[in-house]
Amino acid sequence: GLFNANHHEIVFGEDEFLEFLPQLIHHQDEPIADPVCVPVYFVAKLAKQNGVTVCQVGEGSDELFGYPSWILYLLAHQLGKFYRLWPKSLRTLVLGAVAHVDGYRRAYEYLRRSSEDQIIFWGNSEAYGETRKRNILSLDFCRRHPQLSSYDVILPYYRRFRERAPRPDFFNFMTYLELHLRLPELLLMRVDKMSMACSVECRVPFLDHRLVEYVASLPQVTKLGLGRAKHLLKKAVLPILPRDIIDRKKQGFGVPIHEWFHTSLGGFAARKLNESNRLPYFNRDAVQALLHSKRPASSWFLLNFLLWHERWIEGKDPLNR
Repeated sequence: GLFNANHHEIVFGEDEFLEFLPQLIHHQDEPIADPVCVPVYFVAKLAKQNGVTVCQVGEGSDELFGYPSWILYLLAHQLGKFYRLWPKSLRTLVLGAVAHVDGYRRAYEYLRRSSEDQIIFWGNSEAYGETRKRNILSLDFCRRHPQLSSYDVILPYYRRFRERAPRPDFFNFMTYLELHLRLPELLLMRVDKMSMACSVECRVPFLDHRLVEYVASLPQVTKLGLGRAKHLLKKAVLPILPRDIIDRKKQGFGVPIHEWFHTSLGGFAARKLNESNRLPYFNRDAVQALLHSKRPASSWFLLNFLLWHERWIEGKDPLNR
């Protein structure tokens, strides 16, 4: 190919995914509810088998230069400012209308945040909106924690950013929040745990402190250009990569979890989550409704937590099928 690289590949399916679950829960050591951990492990294992001990990974590039979804967040942030100028009675009416259509959709959650004068962006790793969370959590849990909200985690970061940032634009806030939360607690955590399980060390060149400091110092317009995610990074690599690679649609490194939830993985998840009523955390009826909804794969987060709880809290075999 263009770089004279030797390519290796590994193919695994749903059966291998299910068989790997006990090891996944063991290596994760905490409820990192991201199925991407599985292909990361298998790629690291393949690298080790082919003599690789140290490799480089691309974590940090999206956080510094922008996810495609951040363009929509920036737009929503601006619209939210306008929306908050509406009379409260009108906002309540609009919010109620959207809730009537589907109170679990992102549109409702963003309107709710704007109505309550909250910032819209809470990070790129949200499993559920606040309405869905309160629905899934048990009545007893909600009674004991009536004011509990994920916003309590986000708000201190936003205040600190506004106080200290030399360029407090919203793009830089999204970078700031991701560098403090999602990157260390999910992205770097999953790579480190899965690669080290295979005795492979991963380096992160995009997170060199000099690059991070430089990119964070740039204004939003420089990094976005004409509203294109990773504009600055794409411009920098023009002499190196072909245009069809630079301009192609972003493709995440994932597994077909949604498709598998309609086959064996879904059946396994249903059997395990049927037992969730023994835990004091969840509303069993809401869990069942989620499993039978149009998006059953969104119950993966609960399944991952349940398997972690069995292995590390209850000391049980997490794959007792």
